[in-house]
Amino acid sequence: MSYNVVVVDVGLRFWRSISSSCRSLFESPGGNRDALKSDEVNPRPVFHYGLLSGCNLLAHDPIQKTLAMSTTDGRIKLFGQDNTQAVMESPEAVPSKFLQFIHNQPFLININAKDHIEVWDIEKKSLAHVHVYKGEITSFTVLQRTFYMYVGDSFGNVSVLKFEKESCDIVQMNYRIPYSASHGNSTEDLSDAAAMYILPQPAAESKRILIIYRNGLVTLWSIQDSKTIFTTGGTLMHSLNHDTKKVTAACWACPFGSKVVIGYNNGELLIWSVPDSKTESATDKELSGTQSGPLFKLNLGYKLDKIPIARLKWVYADGKASRLYVLGASDFSSANLLQVVIINDQIESRTTKLPIAAPEQCVDMEIVSSYNEQNKHKEDCFVVLGKSGQVYVYDDVAIEKYLVQSQSKSPPSLPKEVKVRIPYADPCITVAKFITDNPCMLSSADEDYTLLSKKLPSLFWLDAKQKDGSSSTGFSSFSNFKNIYITGHSNGAINFWDASSPLLIPISEDDEALSGVPLTALCYDMEARLLISGDQSGTVRIFKFKPEPYATESSFLSLQGSSKKGSNIIQSVKLVKVNGAVLSIVTSHDSKYIAVGSDKGYVSVIDIGGPTLLYERRIASELSTAVVSLQFGMCSLHGFEKSVLVAATKDSSAWALESETGNILNTSPVHPKQPSKALLIHMLDEQGTSGRGSNASKGGNSFDDGIVKDLLLMCSEKATYVYSLPHVVQGVKKVCYKKKFTSSVCCWASTCCSDTGLVLVFTNGKIEIRSLPDLSLLKATSIRGLTLSTSKPNSLPDSSICASQNGDIIMVNGDQEVIIASAILHREIFRHLDSATNVYIKDLIVPQGIHSDHPIHKEKKKGIFSSMIKGSKPKHEPETEPESARESFEELSTLFSVANFPLESESREYVPTDEDDVELDIDDIDIDGPEDKPKGNAMMAALNKKKLTSKFNAFKGKLKEMNVKKEKVQVKEEPVDEKTGSVDEIKKKYGFTLTGDTSAAKMAQNKLSENIKKLKGINLRTAEMQDNAQTFSSMAKEVWDIEKKSLAHVHVYKGEITSFTVLQRTFYMYVGDSFGNVSVLKFDKESCDIVQMNYRIPFSASHGNSTEDLSDAAVMYILPQPAAESKRILIIYRNGLVTLWSIQDSKTIFTTGGTLMHSLNHDTKKVTAARWACPFGSKVVIGYNNGELLIWSVPDSKTESATDKELSGTQSGPLFKLNLGYKLDKIPIARLKWVYADGKASRLYVLGASDFSSANLLQVVIINDQIESRTTKLPIAAPEQCVDMEIVSSYNEQNKHKEDCFVVLGKSGQVYVYDDVAIEKYLVQSQSKSPPSLPKEVKVRIPYADPCITVAKFITDNPCMLSSADEDYTLLSKKIPSLFWLDAKQKDGSSSTGFSSFSNFKNIYITGHSNGAINFWDASSPLLIPVVSFNQQSEDDEALSGVPLTALCYDMEARLLISGDQSGTVRIFKFKPEPYATESSFLSLQGSSKKGSNIIQSVKLVKVNGAVLSIVTSHDSKYIAVGSDKGYVSVIDIGGPTLLYERRIASELSTAVVSLQFGMCSLHGFEKSVLVAATKDSSAWALESETGNILNTSPVHPKQPSKALLIHMLDEQGTSGRGSNASKGGNSFDDGIVKDLLLMCSEKATYVYSLPHVVQGVKKVCYKKKFTSSVCCWASTCCSDTGLVLVFTNGKIEIRSLPDLSLLKATSIRGLTLSTSKPNSLPDSSICVSQNGDIIMVNGDQEVIIASVILHREIFRHLDSATNVYIKDLIVPQGIHSDHTIHKEKKKSESREYIPTDEDDGELDIDDIDIDGPEDKPKGNTMMAALNKKKLTSKFNAFKGKLKEMNVKKEKVQVKEEPVDEKTGSVDEIKKKYGFTLTGDASAAKMAQNKLSENIKKLKGINLRTAEMQDNAQTFSSMAKEVLRTTENDRRTS
Repeated sequence: MSYNVVVVDVGLRFWRSISSSCRSLFESPGGNRDALKSDEVNPRPVFHYGLLSGCNLLAHDPIQKTLAMSTTDGRIKLFGQDNTQAVMESPEAVPSKFLQFIHNQPFLININAKDHIEVWDIEKKSLAHVHVYKGEITSFTVLQRTFYMYVGDSFGNVSVLKFEKESCDIVQMNYRIPYSASHGNSTEDLSDAAAMYILPQPAAESKRILIIYRNGLVTLWSIQDSKTIFTTGGTLMHSLNHDTKKVTAACWACPFGSKVVIGYNNGELLIWSVPDSKTESATDKELSGTQSGPLFKLNLGYKLDKIPIARLKWVYADGKASRLYVLGASDFSSANLLQVVIINDQIESRTTKLPIAAPEQCVDMEIVSSYNEQNKHKEDCFVVLGKSGQVYVYDDVAIEKYLVQSQSKSPPSLPKEVKVRIPYADPCITVAKFITDNPCMLSSADEDYTLLSKKLPSLFWLDAKQKDGSSSTGFSSFSNFKNIYITGHSNGAINFWDASSPLLIPISEDDEALSGVPLTALCYDMEARLLISGDQSGTVRIFKFKPEPYATESSFLSLQGSSKKGSNIIQSVKLVKVNGAVLSIVTSHDSKYIAVGSDKGYVSVIDIGGPTLLYERRIASELSTAVVSLQFGMCSLHGFEKSVLVAATKDSSAWALESETGNILNTSPVHPKQPSKALLIHMLDEQGTSGRGSNASKGGNSFDDGIVKDLLLMCSEKATYVYSLPHVVQGVKKVCYKKKFTSSVCCWASTCCSDTGLVLVFTNGKIEIRSLPDLSLLKATSIRGLTLSTSKPNSLPDSSICASQNGDIIMVNGDQEVIIASAILHREIFRHLDSATNVYIKDLIVPQGIHSDHPIHKEKKKGIFSSMIKGSKPKHEPETEPESARESFEELSTLFSVANFPLESESREYVPTDEDDVELDIDDIDIDGPEDKPKGNAMMAALNKKKLTSKFNAFKGKLKEMNVKKEKVQVKEEPVDEKTGSVDEIKKKYGFTLTGDTSAAKMAQNKLSENIKKLKGINLRTAEMQDNAQTFSSMAKEVWDIEKKSLAHVHVYKGEITSFTVLQRTFYMYVGDSFGNVSVLKFDKESCDIVQMNYRIPFSASHGNSTEDLSDAAVMYILPQPAAESKRILIIYRNGLVTLWSIQDSKTIFTTGGTLMHSLNHDTKKVTAARWACPFGSKVVIGYNNGELLIWSVPDSKTESATDKELSGTQSGPLFKLNLGYKLDKIPIARLKWVYADGKASRLYVLGASDFSSANLLQVVIINDQIESRTTKLPIAAPEQCVDMEIVSSYNEQNKHKEDCFVVLGKSGQVYVYDDVAIEKYLVQSQSKSPPSLPKEVKVRIPYADPCITVAKFITDNPCMLSSADEDYTLLSKKIPSLFWLDAKQKDGSSSTGFSSFSNFKNIYITGHSNGAINFWDASSPLLIPVVSFNQQSEDDEALSGVPLTALCYDMEARLLISGDQSGTVRIFKFKPEPYATESSFLSLQGSSKKGSNIIQSVKLVKVNGAVLSIVTSHDSKYIAVGSDKGYVSVIDIGGPTLLYERRIASELSTAVVSLQFGMCSLHGFEKSVLVAATKDSSAWALESETGNILNTSPVHPKQPSKALLIHMLDEQGTSGRGSNASKGGNSFDDGIVKDLLLMCSEKATYVYSLPHVVQGVKKVCYKKKFTSSVCCWASTCCSDTGLVLVFTNGKIEIRSLPDLSLLKATSIRGLTLSTSKPNSLPDSSICVSQNGDIIMVNGDQEVIIASVILHREIFRHLDSATNVYIKDLIVPQGIHSDHTIHKEKKKSESREYIPTDEDDGELDIDDIDIDGPEDKPKGNTMMAALNKKKLTSKFNAFKGKLKEMNVKKEKVQVKEEPVDEKTGSVDEIKKKYGFTLTGDASAAKMAQNKLSENIKKLKGINLRTAEMQDNAQTFSSMAKEVLRTTENDRRTS
């Protein structure tokens, strides 16, 4: 019987049903088992129970009762209620510095040693966010009940961060506490001023914090007042104590914040008094009086031993029991490192203390809370973390009791520590078994997890067993449990555990007298009801269980030591004594016999029935006789099947015994050359567990299962071997497979999944899953922090590992941790796994009296912070928060959002405070306009008091507070009471009562209605203006809007151009010449012409009255002044003269540099580079040819023009001189690039001349408003000299920010990219203690050639293509990373999509690479999209072969891909029929046929002699011919594969076979199948296809041989062949068409020979062509062998006809230079052509050139899209500008919009619309402020009437088909207006048309913005209507 398994994939790749046999459903009695595949396994940890190794920090959430432990390797363990536990792993394996919960929230904050702030979501058990803090964090505090955090750094500054819960992001708040500000007028020494502790003051957490610095200074900071209100410690402390000490620990010691305890590095403990929350802020005069000495000094002995105080923990308790836990530094050794002392309100001179004798030095401590539901009290444990990672628990109640009663006559006993250990390993486990998916399971009761968790005592509670009750329940049957875990212990006990859930619940307890002898072996057979154990004394116990079910009253399983006692479960217990300690036990197939191996080398076989010892044999092994593993089985020996017992001794020797008699079959054992400790021996069946037909039917005997085994698996610590079992039985060593372990020692091995998989566990925590029998690696993983050890002689094991047959592993590591892992993908081992790892309780009901902080006094519950976050409120409390708490929270949010120190907050965004009320008032909308309207009045500037900018930002938040949930409030039909909040807020805001006064509301509504009407009027008027402006445009000419990729115009300039600048946002250009003159050109977009404007700046005029030397006065730079681009330009001459030119006044208004510069510097230098260095144009940086860099001051746009008299005074020296080392080496400055950035990060890129050699040619230096004497610079070590540089912008749509790259152009033409953000970060943080790493360059290279392409194939117009989805180009382009973006792959996502068929692609490009990889690319569009990418693997399928591919052959119709490499390996891949499974997103071509694939049907490997150079297939694809570099021609039958023959060609110069082809030739009247070959020396050989006999004993070759490129047979009469021959169809080797000619192409010539003559060894040249101009580097036929494509090294491409070789067409690709391949090196370029004449040339890693030879051929889809680099209607995101120098303040002013009023009345001229900017552009420049002279306000109203005066008779002028004379008036008016004659001068009309076109677009923007304003006003109108309605209702009801 056979099975047909139908697989339906629904998204999960795991399709195998795993049962107890793991594969039984897929095995048939007569078939082979399925091999275990890599996509079916996934070794991973499933659950962790216990403690992690290497713990160093503790954190506790007293509300959630959650304890966290962080480790030194970046792991965090969480312990929650009900035994829930979870592990989280940080991406970086570094220690933690700080660890804190946000109480009663699912977030844990971890700060690691790299100062990365990690936010962990403990509900999802994932890393939510990582914030990289710029600086060294020395203190950290979470402000509980909020999401704010205080961070102190090494410089003494305190920052405020906020965690945004919605976006899972940490935001740096504007509020900060600089070190200088926090010290007030203090005279403290500022050295070593790191902020060590930040403590919010109890009962005033939102108002004050106590900051304690390393130097001992203590300051109390008022958050609201942003000042220090109290100072103590510091210098005063040092003067009192006459020594210098540093703060190491601190905590509050009072529930009201009046006392703080501080510990120091010298061991001192001081209590300082602090003004509590009731004390008013002291004045500056009073502050000095507060600097008193410490309140109290604690003498606990630490100072005597100079032990630093490491930790302090204060616990508040009623009465006098408040106490302080003190922990000394773990680096010191003392008996009293850990102490507890009474600290309460009545501090006495005599301290009551308790030294706690911890078992080791400790590193952290915590109070862990437990709440008792019965007595409603907290029950706390004192948890201590040892230096070794061990955890110890003390009863905190007992400590308190001892301290209180220690002075009494009968003091209590000292509290004792309890070491935290897992309950499973007490005593330690010595041997274990794990059974999953219990085959005997009948039913399973899915018990509630909470009840289940109580059956196992918690790790940390001392009285857990008493609280939780009995840990076991009624036991009636093993069949009730899905998984069973059996443990044998060091005291001889055996325990059964229910492993159906992650918590191992005890099933049984052994209460009988224990033997005390450690168990060493276990064997459990559930079906036979047998349990066999062996111990160190050599006692074997055989337990026979009664039939199930058992008596229900049995609450535990009692395994008795003998059969003398009865039991409800045990039927019998039999004891057998063997010689030596038992090491291994195995049962026979029918469970009637057991074999026992001992440490003395004895193998004992016992008949269970007796029990009777059948025989006992001693194995005399050479090194170690201990028998560690055994197995019964059947083997074929000399044609007979024999039952054998194989045994492995400790030295990895394999022995074979006859099962029935015990006779040793192999007198000499089989063992490796280097023996190591054996772990496992196991027999395998190479053909499947079902065995061979006849044998399987016999059923075997009692000892075996009747299946003949062929292989023997031997696993040891250093290697794994698979031997041939028949050879082992005969004593012959035959290794079939082997794998040595080099990285680590293997400590455990087991087979799984019906012996198809091997699980290996290594001492370093690595787990490998290998397939059997080939030992190929399927998957591997490493468990971080897990370190195991091998067992030592004569000692018990430190760890216990066992696995089930389903690949489930339980590892018990000492008494600290249990790790449960699974090897099978998507396998669910446990029930309740989610519940067991859910440490966070979402809707937690908090009992009354339980608080998050220990120091909180009972009276504090009245405070403002008692209920700040809704998530932390108990359910039984009222839902609404107290008004004071809510106001406090709002005040804190407002305070932290505002920069309290403006000097360092310029770069931060403005956040509104209470001073400018964040509510948007109706009165703010004053559309009529105020009397004193400012210059920069915008369309929305009438929203008075400059508050609208901030109010729109806060508008949404305020509406939420008023219960309005949308940005635009809509009136809905809802009950009135639901809107009471918003209505009452509006009523209150506008000052009327809540009962019925509607007058104020009506006034507000009326005002809003008027404003809405006016806004609608603006909307209509802008639409009118737009329509009428379009009328003007129609009278001129239509706008040309066609983009061409062609040369539009060439303008010949009369003179030498030395400088050139485009005035951006216009079509004007400034051109400077060598005589110092500046001309203005304009590009006329319509006529595509450059026009020389009349405006010019002669050299004499620009110099004014200057006395500068006029020699060498070429204009080097013309720089429009930022913020005044249309008014001023800065002209910089070669001689150094700098002039600021006023465009409107046509004169120089400022001069500097020049002769003044030379006189100051006493040398003559020339300007070589210049750039603005200020966003307002007040500073310019100039570089000179002597290497100098000077910063010059220039009057910015706000400075009035200086008079002639004042000009002389402006000629000052340079503002600053940059010393970057260029002058020292006399390196001219070649390029300058300045980048504006927020804060102090504005920077200047400097590039020295490429003609010089220096390590610092390229540098970056900070240049901002605060120029310091010490420059912050970064030399960029470019790989070569560079010639240019640029900042290339990328816009991130997600975060709305620009992401810039710094692009550098090397002298060689290579391009390198640097991350500009990383450069900025380095410059900003370079002076910190932990500066970031230097930015590295990324060489720009094409993605196709990494690693380099060595061979390629190109298929166009795919003959197998069925359909093609024409995907959108934009989506298509995202599948390949961009060249310049460093994070392109992350931004664009995966580059591959679902792959189902090659038939979907029009063109396919296949590449073979230098590392052995093969890639398939979709070449249907110009962008080569990766379709499938796979690794050409080695024989064992483990990794890339690393051997370069040298030949490829692809036959799509035959579904064949053949590759050859340098090692001589030929791989033949056979694809499955299409379509493939749709989930296959990549193609995996495996190295052998032992693995399956959704795509690959088979993989066959053939080895040939020499590196493969050429591969060709026969006509029917049954045979392939391979040519090698050693001259061998090998013909292979693909079906086998079988090597038909291998012939070596003995050529004279070079034997390398570079080209081959099968074909048919006519010879002596007979048609013969031949194989032609070309050797590297251009010799042509002919072989007989079937036999390989060489037909031409002497080859045909040219007189002057050169490297051959191609050999190809041609038919002189056409490819259709001759009639009779074509009809025959040929044989397997050829197509039946007789060929007459042979084409031979080489580097220097091309020949066409007569093929019959070549076969006979006669040279007859029919056609030839020699190449003289260049060397040919590539050749291929195309178009059904009618054309020849030749590519030359100089970039020339020739198309010649065949067979006559006449030249059809030729072209040269400019700049393309190719090279011929060099001996013993990989090619620099790759070229391939399709049969349609399409060429792909990959030139190194720099460029891909795709060419076509056929006229009008369309190779690609999306060609136009791929070459369309200009986006016509580009929507520019807000904040993105073309210039980097735009300052933020400028953006703010531009964002405001102007609202016109009715005050003015005048004519609206076209010139009035000057949207590009007026002469005097105000600060608040708006969207319409360029409508100059304030006339647009009134002209909107008069526009319609004035148009009538221009003969436009309607409101909206329309162009109609009317006589010309009717338009004379309007046309003449236009002409007259612009000053040209009425005859025919059209240039001015074109100018008018251009201006109108631009203004039309801008007026459309006005239209949209007025609509937005109208919507916002309507929002308020709807609110006002609601006010009226509700107040009217109130009036009526009253």
